Amino acid sequence: MVKIEPCSSVECGNGHKWAPQVALLQCPGCNGPILGVRMINCPICNEPVKTFRLRTDHTNQGFGIAAICRGQRGAAESNLIEMTWHAAEEVEKVWDETSGRMPA
Repeated sequence: MVKIEPCSSVECGNGHKWAPQVALLQCPGCNGPILGVRMINCPICNEPVKTFRLRTDHTNQGFGIAAICRGQRGAAESNLIEMTWHAAEEVEKVWDETSGRMPA
């Protein structure tokens, strides 16, 4: 049995990985495309996301997308963008226990 890692993933601090929920959105200012990534805690341990990995492919219309996660080679230039997110840590620093909110 071969474990397949998702091409794009989010990972909690405990090492659990799952596929991110993403949507292509439009910036309300310039109307340019932006990628929206939904903030979802780990479905296994409920910890916040620590690491975000996004696969991007630079290709023309004639080539399909290769299943790199299964060892397939494609004609596109594929990149893996990896970011460490600190949103949950920032909220914890400024959280107001008495009001149950972040200060304005």
